[in-house]
Amino acid sequence: MFLDDLSFTKLVEPTTKSLFFNDYFGSKTLLIKRNNKAFYQGLLSPEQLDEVLFHWPNDATLVKASEQNGHRQNLHSTINQNNTATVITALDEGSTLILDKLDHRIPTLTQLSGILEQELHYPFQSNIYITPPKSQGFKAHFDDHHVFILQTTGSKLWRVENAAKPHNTDSEKALDYTIAPNNHQEFLLEQGDLIYIPPYTVHEAEGQNEYSVHITLSPYPPNWRNLVSSIMTNQQHATSMLNEPIPHGFLDQDPKQLTAQVKEALLAVIEQLDNSQTEKFIKDRADEFRGVFKGALKHRMEASPPAPQQQYCLNKSLLIRERQQGDDLLLLTPKKTVSLPDIFAPQVRFCLSGEVFSSEDIGDMNSDEKSILLNRLLSEGLIVKHG
Repeated sequence: MFLDDLSFTKLVEPTTKSLFFNDYFGSKTLLIKRNNKAFYQGLLSPEQLDEVLFHWPNDATLVKASEQNGHRQNLHSTINQNNTATVITALDEGSTLILDKLDHRIPTLTQLSGILEQELHYPFQSNIYITPPKSQGFKAHFDDHHVFILQTTGSKLWRVENAAKPHNTDSEKALDYTIAPNNHQEFLLEQGDLIYIPPYTVHEAEGQNEYSVHITLSPYPPNWRNLVSSIMTNQQHATSMLNEPIPHGFLDQDPKQLTAQVKEALLAVIEQLDNSQTEKFIKDRADEFRGVFKGALKHRMEASPPAPQQQYCLNKSLLIRERQQGDDLLLLTPKKTVSLPDIFAPQVRFCLSGEVFSSEDIGDMNSDEKSILLNRLLSEGLIVKHG
């Protein structure tokens, strides 16, 4: 199953994680042909799509590339998912159906996004594109974010330009492009394949002889502007030149003089920076991640003494960070902090190491202490039962 022992490396294999981030991330398209239709097995099924499409009172997006008056354009509309007949009719007429943010609705996609967030420390969003045979959704365009395409059903013919547009390109004009005839690659993305497309890279795709379903995984890494903006916002109550009014008469001032004063104000902010500013930024970003506390409710309802033969492992869908506070070991998770006695820190770190273990593998504790520790970690959703 795809989610078994999933890591970012498994997602992009045979490319290594270090090679991807050194050579491709944000700069170059990566195509992975696997010749393995079963690669994404267990991730997304037609039954799951039926369930989420026709039993959730949400709007979906319809898009269709069309020729009118000699110009290609996108016919774009929204539709209520409960209107089953209208959804099916739209598909039969060649529209692509887009279901947004399904990582909040389909458990396997929630788990996938959680695992990737835990490993890369970037928030992820999952959308699904369903394209009928011989149809095209969007005409050539670019996205202003990173996109991984996971082809789970059927196939699509893709055209992707070799180089991205400058990152200051106006996103309002994302649909105003065509594929450069002699500066693109063309390939068939088949079930089990993956493509990574960097931001601002013009691309388009066309359905082939069968229904196509693909998942888009989009990470949203914070940038330096986000960090600087956070620091400047948090400086508003600090003693800083930034909080002093701009001198009256600045409209008549030489711009060079005002620029020099701005630099002086920014330098004053830099002088006052301390770890608390970046610590707050880190905490705020971590709280944006999903908290996938798998099994926490089930364990609370069915709590029993751990059996010696039972095996456990880390909840890989949950971001867990560690901090020390006096005699306590703090385990920081999205929107929740778990406090444990620091005396048991070695045993806690062992349980959260990612290795499969049983209670007998935990050292320097008696059986009652092991039972208490395991029940606490299970009830908090930090570890899960293995197998």
